[in-house]
Amino acid sequence: MKDFFDKPDFGKLFLRVVLGAIVLTHAIVGLMGGVPALKAYGAAFQPFHITSNPVFWGLLLLLIRAVGSLCFMLGLFFRSACFMVTLSFAVALVYHINAGHDFLSVTSGAARLFAVYFAFLFIGPGSYTLGGRA
Repeated sequence: MKDFFDKPDFGKLFLRVVLGAIVLTHAIVGLMGGVPALKAYGAAFQPFHITSNPVFWGLLLLLIRAVGSLCFMLGLFFRSACFMVTLSFAVALVYHINAGHDFLSVTSGAARLFAVYFAFLFIGPGSYTLGGRA
């Protein structure tokens, strides 16, 4: 039974596919929300004093999450994708903390995703990738 579960590369693949699909779905829903959703996501840059053109910044944030999560799932440009998505969740985390949102119901989601994507920067994609070893 131990040999059955002794497959760390399969575990990495499973995490990549599930987590990537969740974040990709969230990004696509945000992109489909139109200008109001893009403005809301662009507001996440306010703690960094970036207040002009929130639609552009929201679009950039969601595209980074969508394309980055797709690359994350497939193992393509893995560490670059991980880094960009990690930065996007760092922005979200700073925004939620700065806005005083409830930690358990709102902020912890960004914190968890930041932590997992950050950890994958060091863990790597495993051997099951379309892009070879990262």
